[in-house]
Parts: sequence; C-alpha cells; structure tokens
Amino acid sequence: MRQFSSGLRGLLWVAMTSLLLAAAPETSAQKPSGHGSKHVAMKTYTAGNLEFQGPAEAVSVDKIGYGIYKVTLADKGGPGAWIKLVFKDSDQLSHIPGDKKQFFKGTYLGVELPAEKKVTRQFAGKKIEGELHRDNLPKPTTMEIYLLDQPDGSCVAVNLARFDDFSASAAEGLFSAVASSLHITKNE
Repeated sequence: MRQFSSGLRGLLWVAMTSLLLAAAPETSAQKPSGHGSKHVAMKTYTAGNLEFQGPAEAVSVDKIGYGIYKVTLADKGGPGAWIKLVFKDSDQLSHIPGDKKQFFKGTYLGVELPAEKKVTRQFAGKKIEGELHRDNLPKPTTMEIYLLDQPDGSCVAVNLARFDDFSASAAEGLFSAVASSLHITKNE
C-alpha cells in the first residue's frame, strides 16, 4: 500500500479539498492597488490549506493537481498574470530525489533554464530570496520563483509569472497582495 499511498492519498485529497476552493466572502477592506489613487476591493481566497488576499475582481483560483493551485489575473485580452502555488508536506518532501529547489522548478513550476538573477520579496513579513527567470514560450514571460520552508517541515513553492505584454503594475498588485498575506491554515 505504501507505493500507492502518495497517489491514492492525492486523489482522495483532490476530491475532498475541491469543496474548499470556493472563495470566502469579499472583505470590506479597501487596499491601494498601486494605480495612483485608485483603490481595489480585496477578497480572501483559499486554495486547499493555503489562504491569501487578492483583488476581488478578475481573479480566479483553480486546482490543477494534488496540492497545486493556479491563481490567475485576467484582463480583456485573457490571462496575463498568474501565481502557481505548490504545497508539499514533510512526508512528501522526504521522497523528493536530489535538490528540492530543482525538483520543484522542473516538475511543478515549468522552469528549466538557470536563473537570470536573484530577487527578494516579502512573504507574510519575512524577506525571502528567490530567482528571476525569463521564458519565451508561449510568449515572452517573466517569472519569480520562491520556496517557502515552513516550521512544520512542509514547503510552499511559488511561481509569480506574467506575460511581458501584460500590465506590470496590475501583476505586481496581485503578487504583492498574495505574498504579503499567504499562510497555511491547517495541515492535511
């Protein structure tokens, strides 16, 4: 049973947590969006056992795999910025072969090339070092990759990405809101 436990557990978890993906009611808080004096209503979202704030409009949260979620910001032209969140508990991490960062990047985050440079971002008040990557498929894209190791031994891998022709300030509004508020609500 041990050889099937991860996959079987994953399927059961997908079924059980799909009910949790419904977004929480909109909060009454208004936060600046970074667009001058314009304010954007914020909303609390859940993705399995992860919770975060994001703009109340034009954002969708989709489960795309076991412990894997995609948060998308769209405009009239379609999706332009997205965040991929990958949660793995300590048991799952113990079965990862080799370098954890390379495994997350190649397996879940769609990054194969070396980083262009190091970047830092605040996640829930803590400065985390990550990597800046660029890709040209399907069109020019800029990505920031971070690994958020948790005190309980779990890890959240984060890919903040946007097509280069999408509004940098709109994407940064989403990225900043999610990064500043992302936290684990419970361990499954």
